[in-house]
Amino acid sequence: YQEASLPSHLLKEMDYQTFLQFIFFRQWQALKNFAHTHEVEIMGDMPIYVGLDSADVWANPGSFKLDEQGNPIWVAGVPPDYFSEDGQRWGNPIYNWEYMKEQRYSFWIDRLRWSMGLYDAIRIDHFRGFDSYWQIPANSETAKLGEWIDGPGEALFDEIYRQLPHIQIVAEDLGDLRPSVLELRDHYQLRGMQVMQFLLENLDQLKTETDIQHALIYTGTHDNPTLLSWLESQSKKALDNLKDYFGITKPEPQKLADAIIQYTLCAEPDLAILPVQDILYLDDMGRINTPSTIGSPNWEWRLSDMKQLDKQQPILKMWLRTANRI
Repeated sequence: YQEASLPSHLLKEMDYQTFLQFIFFRQWQALKNFAHTHEVEIMGDMPIYVGLDSADVWANPGSFKLDEQGNPIWVAGVPPDYFSEDGQRWGNPIYNWEYMKEQRYSFWIDRLRWSMGLYDAIRIDHFRGFDSYWQIPANSETAKLGEWIDGPGEALFDEIYRQLPHIQIVAEDLGDLRPSVLELRDHYQLRGMQVMQFLLENLDQLKTETDIQHALIYTGTHDNPTLLSWLESQSKKALDNLKDYFGITKPEPQKLADAIIQYTLCAEPDLAILPVQDILYLDDMGRINTPSTIGSPNWEWRLSDMKQLDKQQPILKMWLRTANRI
């Protein structure tokens, strides 16, 4: 970038950010190596879209649907759904999949190859966007106006597995999906997801759904309230039904949370994920993200120290032993 004749203050800032990333990635690699010595693998989350102000868009403008000034023509989101009657307008620029195909999907290959160096497995958020995606006019304030467009489908994944044959991908396959999304997932034998908060809304189907072994099962994801907060929001009738289902005398939220966590660990899927907020019985103050909202306090929560988690280790070990996961 020295040759770009940028102002000196920008060059200095770029050097500083480069240095920070160097330090971070060196620390990250040390952490990853430490995890591997203890037979722990790391799964990273990858959002399907990137931000307009990202280096990805700046360096690859042809890979996105932008006007001559570099502004998005269409933006990403989903139509009205479970989370919002206005839909979710995320605002990310939409990919120019035709251009990407001409480039043999090099943007995605490079992105995934880099992530393989960071993680052992990669969970791609909004997997359905590879089958079909909702594009919203950039001047629309909500996600109500938009259209479904066919995504790259097998053409993209054929290229991914041609160039990155050992990649481990997890598909976030939640929500209202058309059959072709699941066909795309299963064609490449990708792991899908099950979320207990959703499954518990229909107890009659709970056992059937959690018998799917080739999946990951979560108590909740970054888009859900914490388990304790979710339970505190349930009606008395719903809590009584959960109490009866799990055989608990009193429908106290913390006791129900324990039962749900143990059920999750004992379910058929060979990988179960417990957000640390659920292990610590945190309320909505520990929530990561609220879909259809942008900005603070989304994506700001962090674990301040390990003290409370250390206190939970004995019961967590007991749960894992009971579920035969250690």
